[in-house]
Amino acid sequence: MRGKRETEYNQRLFLDAYSKSGTIETSARAAGISRECVRRWDNENVFGFRDQFQAAKDQFKEAIEDILFDRLRDPKCPPLLLIFALNAHDPAKYKATTLPDTESHDMLVELRSWAQRDARRQQQHKKSSVKPDPDPTESMPEGIDVPDSLRDLLSQR
Repeated sequence: MRGKRETEYNQRLFLDAYSKSGTIETSARAAGISRECVRRWDNENVFGFRDQFQAAKDQFKEAIEDILFDRLRDPKCPPLLLIFALNAHDPAKYKATTLPDTESHDMLVELRSWAQRDARRQQQHKKSSVKPDPDPTESMPEGIDVPDSLRDLLSQR
């Protein structure tokens, strides 16, 4: 049984160190074991290690949150830290929304296509005496909101 006791002892050393450091490398070194040993304990769930490891991870996360909230109470707290905390604790209200990858890709394809058509139209206007459109964004595909800064830049051409 010496092997089991030694393993459980090393697991306790590792888990205690992990709950304070949050890194496998530092915690393994503190327990005198290798990263591979930790991986094996986790993969094989040696002596219920997986749940204990998760508890140590949760303990470390809570310690980090404690530090975060202490800093948030400081009047000199950077606004970015406040935004980060709001994103984490009320993502439905404060997290930035993004388009799914397929929508972003489709929009980029459409914008490239529009830019190519507009470049051809500009070349045709240079060859003829017809003046180019005053606002090239007028011909953009429907549903694409053009920021004013881009609209200004395009109208300067």
